[in-house]
Amino acid sequence: MKNNVIKILALAALLPAALHAGTARISARRPTVSLCAAETRAAVVTETAEESYAAAAAPIAQGDTEQYVIAACGKAEAAITSATITVGIDSYGQTMAESQEANAQAAKRIAEIFAPYGETKESYFSAYPAYDGRGGFIAAKTLQCTTTAIDKIDEICRALSNAGATRLNGIAYGAQELKAAEQAALKNAKENAAEKAAALAEGLKLVMIREFSCYACAENNSGKIAVEAHIEAVYAK
Repeated sequence: MKNNVIKILALAALLPAALHAGTARISARRPTVSLCAAETRAAVVTETAEESYAAAAAPIAQGDTEQYVIAACGKAEAAITSATITVGIDSYGQTMAESQEANAQAAKRIAEIFAPYGETKESYFSAYPAYDGRGGFIAAKTLQCTTTAIDKIDEICRALSNAGATRLNGIAYGAQELKAAEQAALKNAKENAAEKAAALAEGLKLVMIREFSCYACAENNSGKIAVEAHIEAVYAK
């Protein structure tokens, strides 16, 4: 019993030194400041260590400089000025020559029907045996029909179908001012980053901007193409 008591007292004497040594090994990680690119929200500052303890929040430290890395988004719009309707023509014939001739005639009719609306360009052609059990050959052609008559898209699609188109592959819209809209979106993204930086701290200066993306993302019902730009901006004191 006396020996056990001595051992307990010896362990108790060593406990403060062990706790002190363990505390000395705890190293705090630098906190990070991040902002959501999709919406403006308050900066979230997190402080972590090998064991939890109370500490003051601070931005990323680079030497003696505090830096804030901010993700930002800018948007702009461009009016739709053109549309490219992609159609396909599939023609059957007992011989390859017959299928090609039927296909060429259908393409000619489509070009003639579409002429009042815009320009037709061939983008694909192939001819191959029909593997559906009937024999013969199939000739396939794809045409791109570009028009500025945006208000007549439905009318044009019906006309192309009546002229011999067997497939409607899709409609792609274009805008003459698309490049200007991309530049406006990038400018708006930069302004968005500046607003977020001002909310984080006073006296921050822009150090660097990295562009992640800038693209036309959708057409809307108002006849415009939406453009989005995403950037990362670094600010420092």
